[in-house]
Amino acid sequence: MLAKIKIISHWVLGLVAIIWLSAYTGKTVNETICKHMEVQFVGKLEGQYLLSPKDVLNTVYKNEFAIVGKHLQDIDFDSIETCLEKLLHVKNATVYADYTGQLILKIEEPIPLLRFLPSDGYKSFIMDEEGEILPISNNFSPSIPVITGYVGDLSRKELSETRQAMKDSLYAYGLFLKKEKFWRAQIQQTNVNEKSDLQLVPRVGYHNIELGKIQDYKKKFKKLKVFYSQGLKYTGWNKYTTIDLRYEDQIVCTKK
Repeated sequence: MLAKIKIISHWVLGLVAIIWLSAYTGKTVNETICKHMEVQFVGKLEGQYLLSPKDVLNTVYKNEFAIVGKHLQDIDFDSIETCLEKLLHVKNATVYADYTGQLILKIEEPIPLLRFLPSDGYKSFIMDEEGEILPISNNFSPSIPVITGYVGDLSRKELSETRQAMKDSLYAYGLFLKKEKFWRAQIQQTNVNEKSDLQLVPRVGYHNIELGKIQDYKKKFKKLKVFYSQGLKYTGWNKYTTIDLRYEDQIVCTKK
């Protein structure tokens, strides 16, 4: 009986200690003064951030948040997160403090998918893995497939039916290149001409590839891969100047 009482007493004392320690720790953290802010980026290597830590801190300062020197309990974490998430290169922001009084600004950036370099008078831009249009980063240039030519301004909220179809198709095309490692490595540049036909510039071989309309691009790439493995394997990669995939069930090549 005494043994049971001792065990229960130990459990009770332990529980009381935990509650007291939690309350004391919470009180201590809340009363801590913020001494420093640190920017952390999620899921990316250092040097590959679309934003710099300075960009993030400047956004906080420009919005006149009084942080350093202020008690943690008086800092509006939610407002800071909302402010940071308005930045186009921020997908998600989480703000919290540690027990030392350091405020952590944790930034999750969108993942770039395609880079667009329009030749029809519009500014360059990036499309991310969710199909959103972003401005070019001044801090880092990611190694992603490049789309050039007559792509227009795809950043508008309201696009014509034709432009929206082009945007959706290029987005799907970008996801395809990301998934297919061979084509991601081989296709150096994709150009959209005035007729909205796609012309591809490969990394290996001195030929250009006429893909035509973007519809059925997967079928065309499959046909090209067969031609690479069963044709160019024997004739050499530099025999042709053009490989034309625009025709059904055939490939038309132009010799040098």
